[in-house]
Amino acid sequence: MKKECPKYAAWRAKKGKFLTLVCSEVNLAFVPKDTWWVDSGATTHISMTMQGCLWSRPPSDDERFIFVGDGKKVAVEAIGTFRLQLKTRFYLNLFETFVVPSFRRNLISISSLEKFRFSCSFGNNKVSLYQNSNMVDSGSLIDNLYMLDVVSSYNEILQISSRGTK
Repeated sequence: MKKECPKYAAWRAKKGKFLTLVCSEVNLAFVPKDTWWVDSGATTHISMTMQGCLWSRPPSDDERFIFVGDGKKVAVEAIGTFRLQLKTRFYLNLFETFVVPSFRRNLISISSLEKFRFSCSFGNNKVSLYQNSNMVDSGSLIDNLYMLDVVSSYNEILQISSRGTK
């Protein structure tokens, strides 16, 4: 082995101790669970939690896992419709949203919105969301990603009120 080699041992003694540092976004950035991020690369909406879910169903066998950018497969807990109240008082329904607890951000898929006549424009560190050419909300560029302006307390109320009692 290399560590038993006399030349390597002499070189290590001369150089001193090695220091290894590993950084991760998880350690550097806190992302609130009630924020929603516009993603042009996402093929479906993704939620980290059931917060804001109107109804859900279990994933089918073909939907139980999704593949992410690095090729890894991650589990899908449920699939449902989420309703977001935007700062403009517009309600945005996100149909067929995958609940993936291992994600760090809630994602709004632009390609999924286009099916319902939504479009986005980007500029001046802002994103604008339109439906049928009418602006329904905007958001800001934060850490090189666009965050949509949503009313977070509405999502919390919706999840609590959608639970049944026995």
